[in-house]
Amino acid sequence: MKLLLCLNRYCLEFLKMFSMKRYVFVLVSSLLLLSSCTHDEKETKGFTYLAASVFKVRDKDKQDLLNPKTKGFYEHNQIRVLHLRNDGQYIMFDHPELDLRFDYDIFQNEGDYLFRLHGQVGDSFYINNKVTSVIKWNNAVSDTIVRLVNKQKYSWTTVKVWVNGELRYDMDDSTKNNAKVSIDR
Repeated sequence: MKLLLCLNRYCLEFLKMFSMKRYVFVLVSSLLLLSSCTHDEKETKGFTYLAASVFKVRDKDKQDLLNPKTKGFYEHNQIRVLHLRNDGQYIMFDHPELDLRFDYDIFQNEGDYLFRLHGQVGDSFYINNKVTSVIKWNNAVSDTIVRLVNKQKYSWTTVKVWVNGELRYDMDDSTKNNAKVSIDR
């Protein structure tokens, strides 16, 4: 009987010691995790990129030039985008490894075909926070788009858009902040 009591006492001591070690381990681990974060890491947010611009492209009769049913529509696979680099050269955007190989997509919304220019360019294409792009609809027709981008630490947002030198979108002007910018031919 004494042997059994002795074993029980040692078992209880062992369990107490194990519980105490586990408690100390959890406490030390928690302190290490909490103290390892720096001020900057606590402020990290997801990156928001809203630099794309959406365009409606119409002829003089307000017919949708991106709609394949419109006479004289712009063939979607023939459209190309060139971006002005800070060395003065226009570079055609052609990256077959990307989903948006030519830096645009065309989609339908409420019956309209819309052209979305993404502006997937690096810093060498930003001149005074502006990106200048030429959309070549075909061999004979093109438009120059200039987008002013507000670049913050965790977000880039297009705030103004000029089409062929005319301001067509201004985030701060309610008369010019329609999400779809019109290009009339």
